[in-house]
Amino acid sequence: MNNLQTLTRNNIWNAIDDYFRHSYSTDVYDDISNSFVDRLADDSIKSKSDLRDLFRKSDGWNE
Repeated sequence: MNNLQTLTRNNIWNAIDDYFRHSYSTDVYDDISNSFVDRLADDSIKSKSDLRDLFRKSDGWNE
């Protein structure tokens, strides 16, 4: 797992935890698996790759 995958995966878990910390409906939380979050992270990275390529052309972009 590379740094971007790790960062994205951690951000997703943080968002999930934040959501359920403020939600009364927490019964779905236990159904969220690591494999789901891994796939969501991979899909997110892949779908944003063109956008990252575009931003890399800017002098102000710091990946």
